[in-house]
Amino acid sequence: MCYMVTSIDDVRNLVAAARGLSGLVDLDALTTRAGRRMHALIGLDIAAISVVVRPDELSVASVEGLPEAQVGARSPRGRGLGWRAFELDDTPTASLPDSTLDDPLAAAAAQAGIRHLMACPVEFGGAPLGALYVGTRTENQPDLRVAALLWEFAASLGPLMSTALRVRKAGESAVLTERARIAHQLHDTAEQLLFGISLSAEQIRESVDDPAEIIVLSKRIEHDAAEVSQRLRGAMHTLLPPRDALVVAVRHDVERFSARSRIAAEAVVLGTPVASPDHVDEVVASVVSEGLHNVERHSDASSVMVTLTYRPLGLAVLIQDDGRGLPQPPATIAAGLPGKSRGLGLSSLRQRVRALGGTLDLRNGEDGGASLLVTLPLPDQP
Repeated sequence: MCYMVTSIDDVRNLVAAARGLSGLVDLDALTTRAGRRMHALIGLDIAAISVVVRPDELSVASVEGLPEAQVGARSPRGRGLGWRAFELDDTPTASLPDSTLDDPLAAAAAQAGIRHLMACPVEFGGAPLGALYVGTRTENQPDLRVAALLWEFAASLGPLMSTALRVRKAGESAVLTERARIAHQLHDTAEQLLFGISLSAEQIRESVDDPAEIIVLSKRIEHDAAEVSQRLRGAMHTLLPPRDALVVAVRHDVERFSARSRIAAEAVVLGTPVASPDHVDEVVASVVSEGLHNVERHSDASSVMVTLTYRPLGLAVLIQDDGRGLPQPPATIAAGLPGKSRGLGLSSLRQRVRALGGTLDLRNGEDGGASLLVTLPLPDQP
């Protein structure tokens, strides 16, 4: 059935509601703004938009008027009022609660006191794209005027949703292509570097009588290993959301340490992770690497915990072990870690931390073992 809007005021309101939507190609932004415009246009208690995310599934993308938004709730094909709208050449209305709907949006609407829910399909070029919903808490069902406005708004939204969906699919395809490129690049470069590390290790075994050559080869191994690590971190930043990259990297380093050293290790994240600049991530990675390296070599520990804490204006990294602790008073270990020559390792790390406005503290734990605490400021989040 085709509804026609006859009121000149309704026509003006339709034009006003659709104005500005045509410039939106991001699907989330489009559905959010369209949901608000539709809510104001229809004037009922709730309004919502769902999107066909797969051929057999509708997902709620925008909700206005419900105390608890149902964004992300999904309905399989053949279930719910949204799919019923596609099956009927009309705008279906359901009286709520209606147990036959099997629709999470309808269930939430009924729980919020909605008595009637109306749905209209969104299509373009014969392809189903989504559905529009409006609902009321009154005893009376939405009338033909509401249906006409809903139908016409859906007709205006159809081509815009079609464009946004194509843009999203193109973006997803581009992401997959980029991931494949990165994986191929990592395979080529990392494999070459790891082969060089293996070769240098073999040369060390053959040069046991030449200390100078051993030092040169050891430095080469350190350099190549650092480059491999840097490339892997760079790939992780590309493949993961920025706020997750550092957390995943720290957990990965802790897992590798535990598998290599046979020391029980755990990574704990406190607070809400946020995106941090690359230079901060690099220092955190160095702190974790240096701290775990010294636990493995010098602590005689049976367990270690790495805690990454996100604070309002910064983050902190704490490495605690249950080993024998530091062999020297804290005042005398500021420049070097046990087993290292003075000025190497910790002093270099301390300089990098201070250059970022942070602090580094190494001390014996109250209950034994040792702890390394580094705090770093973070720029204000937008």
